[in-house]
Amino acid sequence: MSIHKYQSLKGTTYFVKIYLGLNDYGKKKYYTKRRFKTRKAAKTHKIAITYQLNSGTFIQTSKQTSFAYRELYPKWYEAYQDTVEATTAAKTADLYRLHTFGEKKISKISPLNC
Repeated sequence: MSIHKYQSLKGTTYFVKIYLGLNDYGKKKYYTKRRFKTRKAAKTHKIAITYQLNSGTFIQTSKQTSFAYRELYPKWYEAYQDTVEATTAAKTADLYRLHTFGEKKISKISPLNC
């Protein structure tokens, strides 16, 4: 657990870095929060996160960069089937069912496609 000072375009700012342990692959996992204007604000945040870690109420939101087809297909298909003919929607559903896309990952998702 540490507080670091760094230079940004807006001047001197601080960030907090807290070690969380090892992830599923044995790689070190950290919680990092940036852009504190003062060291005191960074320290207050560090104390709050430490308390949450010790009490078991800490929930880290991760930035998931890839999704499996099986996670996104039902939502996409629900929106898609209303925009095409019934036969086209049925053929699309059959293509998904017949081909094993389920566990394949989609690494980039456009906000317009969701």
